[in-house]
Amino acid sequence: MLARVEVGTPGKIELAGKTYEVAVKRVFPEIVNDVFTVDLDFIADIPPGLRRGQRLTIELSFGASTNSLIVERGGFMQHSGGRWVYLISDDGQSARRAPVRFGRQNPRYVEVLEGLRANDRILTSSYSTFNDVDELEFTEPVLNLNPDPAGAP
Repeated sequence: MLARVEVGTPGKIELAGKTYEVAVKRVFPEIVNDVFTVDLDFIADIPPGLRRGQRLTIELSFGASTNSLIVERGGFMQHSGGRWVYLISDDGQSARRAPVRFGRQNPRYVEVLEGLRANDRILTSSYSTFNDVDELEFTEPVLNLNPDPAGAP
């Protein structure tokens, strides 16, 4: 990822419930514990009370916005390596392994390139206790907890 960060890369930070637009001013090439450092320029407002040297998490943008199908990152990514998911049946009584291909990702979401369609439901929890079986059967149907995907970013 560091190879893609360059001076001028746009991004945003959230601080005290407000979003601030930023641009990378300087990139430091050292990576320690999967973390790298950049200096930022704030595009408009500077957050009140910001201290020099304060550590912030930045969401960087590496291209134009596109419409994509996304799913929340979850424990399933570590177990399946992002190569497959448990796809929940329409009636919510079972879930079967389904191959997928993911693309871009950030700390919260992954882009679906193949294997899922809009309104498909998957298990995003860890799969470590499922013993890699091909199909799961539930004693109670899995409810659709988010029937309106329009609220998803």
